[in-house]
Amino acid sequence: MTPYFSLTSFFLAGLFLLSSCRQEKKELTFGFIPASQIEEVEIVGDSLCSELSARTGLDIHAFVAPDYSSLIEAIRTRHVDLAWLAPMSFVEAEQVVAQKPLLTSVRQGNPFFYAALFVRTDSGIRSVGDMKGKRMGWTDPTSTAGRIFPEFELRKMGIDPGVFFSEIRYVGGHDRAVRAVLEGDVDVAASFANDTLNHDNAWHQFLKESGQVSSIRPVLYTKPIPGDVITCSLPVFEKRGEEVERLIAELKAFSETPAGKRLIRKLNRTDSLVPVRLEMYETVREAAKLVLNQGAGH
Repeated sequence: MTPYFSLTSFFLAGLFLLSSCRQEKKELTFGFIPASQIEEVEIVGDSLCSELSARTGLDIHAFVAPDYSSLIEAIRTRHVDLAWLAPMSFVEAEQVVAQKPLLTSVRQGNPFFYAALFVRTDSGIRSVGDMKGKRMGWTDPTSTAGRIFPEFELRKMGIDPGVFFSEIRYVGGHDRAVRAVLEGDVDVAASFANDTLNHDNAWHQFLKESGQVSSIRPVLYTKPIPGDVITCSLPVFEKRGEEVERLIAELKAFSETPAGKRLIRKLNRTDSLVPVRLEMYETVREAAKLVLNQGAGH
């Protein structure tokens, strides 16, 4: 756990310097969370922002945070103007700076996705009851699919993960959760799924060999989770609303082209972008209230 927190602390310490350096610049910074390897997200984010800069005439830069909490801090300190946030991160961002939600992601034709608890196919685990006493791998304490919604489902069943599992680890990104199960570092892990048919999910995305994919099986799917949110801090929108709306219009237009579709799908399996329906996020607030009140260690 020490390297993870050292990286985060180093990152947060640099935010104030970075923020002061950009105050005189007429740029917009678009923040992303690395659902997989940070280097891969940086490449895709840079490509997306370069395309948007060319389309809008604005100076748009990608910013990839090392984890969820660091991106929220970047929003709070106004180092990031817009952000592509997971649902839980959006709810957190609302609490630190008023937000102007703009678009939400669509996967498999729906503006929602799922979380799944998954295991090795040869583990002998076939039900939630079989997980008792096993080692659990969450991705991040505030990950929507990597902890909040799966734990929400378990707690609604009367299960306290801190008692139920023999060990709980925070393994990092969704790709690491898949690897942790595949390599036997944990018995169970949580990540995203874009359907409940075992066709489009984290292990299909991050494992390249069919034999490896078939080595993983889901045990539990959560109820639908509203999609990611592309949002702008309200103080930024009030000051630069015309520029932000131009960026969003071009992002949506680009996302409907073959090249744009490939890029946003590579970013986080998004198929298209639609306007936000804020009422959908009440379930996220409910899940966060129940789970986070228990503390990150459970």
